[in-house]
Amino acid sequence: MDLTQIIKELEGDKKIIDAALVSLKQIFRLDKDRKNNFQQLATSLNKLEEINKKSYDNFSQKDGFSEWMTKYRHDLYEVQEEIIKHFGLELNDALKKVNISLSGQYPDLKAGLFTIQINFESMNATLWYGPKQEYLLKCRLTVKDVAEKIINITKELGCKLDSIEFAKKLEEAFLVQSGKLKSKAIPIIKVLAEFAFLMQSSQFYQDPRRDNYRGYGRADFSYDLFKRTKLEPESTLSKKLHLSIASLADTKKRQDFLWIPDDITGKGTTYAYLQFKEEKHE
Repeated sequence: MDLTQIIKELEGDKKIIDAALVSLKQIFRLDKDRKNNFQQLATSLNKLEEINKKSYDNFSQKDGFSEWMTKYRHDLYEVQEEIIKHFGLELNDALKKVNISLSGQYPDLKAGLFTIQINFESMNATLWYGPKQEYLLKCRLTVKDVAEKIINITKELGCKLDSIEFAKKLEEAFLVQSGKLKSKAIPIIKVLAEFAFLMQSSQFYQDPRRDNYRGYGRADFSYDLFKRTKLEPESTLSKKLHLSIASLADTKKRQDFLWIPDDITGKGTTYAYLQFKEEKHE
């Protein structure tokens, strides 16, 4: 073997070692909490297995490297089995503390108004509003992450206006669209679009850039309508507002309907139109 070949092989070994060390140090750092760091540990191990496949046969640590990875893969498999076994019970305990009940079966669990779509292969959870009506976010599959996300979303959902101010803006949004469409019953999503515009700050009206826009989406509007009508049945808004249930044809396109909860357990109804009942004068 000439000097050029020796240098080439040593450089090859160095690249393998450097790449392996990055993943090994990551595993060493996260290994103390295998349960909460499972996905990151599995990702690092996958990288090591790819490195091992590409390594030279004369790489001095190849055999020991392979043996360790086989054992560690088995260790992670056992961790995953433990996660699957206890995840639902532990999440239920965490959500109970904030009065949110958990039900359902894997892969779909229900937590109040939300659906938690579990993926044990990729070890992540997708959170939905309602029965997979509105996508919210994706997070790591740990009890801490999922519980925190649900608690935070619950706090942030909706516009936070008081009942009187919400009713005023909703009726204003309805009247704007009613004038445009010359109709008593307005598609609910058109009212949503108008209401979202009315929710913006003066800064947005002065400079309507994305940075100045306050997000207000389908889930927010659905929750606000639920809160102001179903949870406040005696309110003035509840008595004046009429929602028309969506027909089968209305539910073909998302732009034509909105799902609204019937109660806090997540049962709900899809609606297509919104209108205000005319007040009767005697």
